[in-house]
Amino acid sequence: MPIRWKLILAIGGPLLVLMSTLLVLDYQRLKQTALTQNSHRVTEIALRHAARYKGIFDTTAQVARMSAAFVSSHDDLNEWELYEILRENVSQNRLVYGSCLAFEPGAFTRRVPDRYPSVPEAARERVRPNEALFGPYVFRGPSGLERLDVADVYDYTLPEWEWYSRTRKELTEGWTDPFVDKDAGDVAMITFSAPIVRKGTFLGVATVDVQLERLRRDSLLERTPATDIYIIDSSGRFVLAPDSTAIMTRTVFDTATRMSAPELVELGRRALAGERGSGSFLNRETGEQLLVYYAPIEGTNWVLGCVSPENYFLGEQMAALQVRMFIGAALVVVILASVALIGSWIVRPVGKLAGAVRTLGEGDLSTVVQTTSRDEIGQLARSFNTMVQELRRHVQALTKETAARQAVESELSIARSIQTSLLPREFPSRPEFDLYAVSLPARQVGGDFFDYFLIDDRTLAVVIADVSGKGVPAAILMAVVRTMVRDLAAAGARSPAEILTHANVALTRENSEGMFVTLFMGKYDLHNGTFRYACAGHPPAYLLTAKGAVHRCTETTGTVLGVFSEAAYVERSVMLVPGDRLVLYTDGVPEARSPSGEFYRESRFETLLAANATGTARDLCEAALADVARFQGDEAHDDVTLLVISRSR
Repeated sequence: MPIRWKLILAIGGPLLVLMSTLLVLDYQRLKQTALTQNSHRVTEIALRHAARYKGIFDTTAQVARMSAAFVSSHDDLNEWELYEILRENVSQNRLVYGSCLAFEPGAFTRRVPDRYPSVPEAARERVRPNEALFGPYVFRGPSGLERLDVADVYDYTLPEWEWYSRTRKELTEGWTDPFVDKDAGDVAMITFSAPIVRKGTFLGVATVDVQLERLRRDSLLERTPATDIYIIDSSGRFVLAPDSTAIMTRTVFDTATRMSAPELVELGRRALAGERGSGSFLNRETGEQLLVYYAPIEGTNWVLGCVSPENYFLGEQMAALQVRMFIGAALVVVILASVALIGSWIVRPVGKLAGAVRTLGEGDLSTVVQTTSRDEIGQLARSFNTMVQELRRHVQALTKETAARQAVESELSIARSIQTSLLPREFPSRPEFDLYAVSLPARQVGGDFFDYFLIDDRTLAVVIADVSGKGVPAAILMAVVRTMVRDLAAAGARSPAEILTHANVALTRENSEGMFVTLFMGKYDLHNGTFRYACAGHPPAYLLTAKGAVHRCTETTGTVLGVFSEAAYVERSVMLVPGDRLVLYTDGVPEARSPSGEFYRESRFETLLAANATGTARDLCEAALADVARFQGDEAHDDVTLLVISRSR
């Protein structure tokens, strides 16, 4: 046998075995990598959509909460005003199909309004099962918004109407499972109910309805290629599915039976048990292996699932494997031919390429392999040159991106400094009172703020507020509100209620982004200890008496600023005796969350106040801030602000 063939066999035989082994191992690795990447991708898609739907449901639920809060704080509303509130609820949110205010028997005295509702009444036969009920409802009819009195159709206080009976029994808000309302357009919907409570008395329920078909159409617009989105309720029934015929008619377990997929049954049980995870199952109808990720939607009893075919994401990896097989086979042929014929000719460009790689490894991005060869080694050299060019481009882009990120961080730092400068940094040292405040934003800039200033020698103004949202938008609105309140207070002897009324009108007129503000303003008389205040939806203040008792001493005297231009605010007052301290705070204190998701709550805050009842205002603020920081760890979910004022004499 010629030496040429011996050399070919001696090198080619082990090379072929090695290449085959590497290709098999590479196939296994690529497949596992593809499955892992697919799992991560589907997980990311599911988490993104779960957060999106949570945001949708939270935003929609807030409409009912605000309606309940508004009705509970206004006992002089007539029918026209109720229907106008409901019309605003439906017209300003495209996902809201209908909105209702259902009252307890006799809880609402029907009065003939000065004006009639601007929403036309839906044509239907009236049965009035209970004359003492009143439930105004506005919904999207075939020709536009329509209104009706739910009490004209059925007795909603019966146990079968979950949206009312459950809320009345448990006095808690929440979403219902899907149902079909044949009297309001015969559509499938879900309803969020919020109790209307005034001074501890249950008056009724405020609701918003979301049409499932509208939710499904919106989900199709957000659909990721090769990934289907599903939402199931607490019984496994489909609330959302790409196939509209499956909504409210099939469950995940029916689907598992039809597909002969027992694995899907187990995944469904885990999902309904509140777990978060992923898995795969075989659709024996089509022979397709499917990957599923499931996660609960916070604030509901539902589960979101994303389903993707494994083969869709394996395609790229299989194509890469074929390319590698082709390159490997070509290299084997070139090596064998080179060994037999022109080994020395092939070694020289390989040496050049190896030298270029070493140079590149030493950090020289200007290295280039000079070659005129058109064989595989030449192609490899040109690919290397292309790779070096791309590497240089990526390094330049990374350098620019790093500089841009540093510029943004610098601007945010400046914005934080500006915002901090807007807050009082020096606290008065007066014999009549002791005052101190702290504010800790959840991000570099936030929406909480506090302020105080002397209106005259006898009157001290105190302000604490919380702008909806976080970050730069909230910080900008915070600066506007602070300036507005100061200007209004300086414009004359205005009461806190008048200042809030004027500020609300101005904010509502300019509030195109739908943001709102909770604000507490008080005027403290330094001579007699009288504290007059008005509260726009802000958490109630705590009074620490000279004897160490802790109790709430203020109340909400009006709704939040920036939502309803016609909102009215009233003034209340409390009397501070020497040794009494008034503690003001934002909702970032009781709603602070630990890494496990537990809320700080008012009860823990009250315990802390009682334990620090004898210190100064500064000691109390710093103790509370430190306790909240320890509770929530490194991850702050909301801005935290406290202000303490005590009467010294």
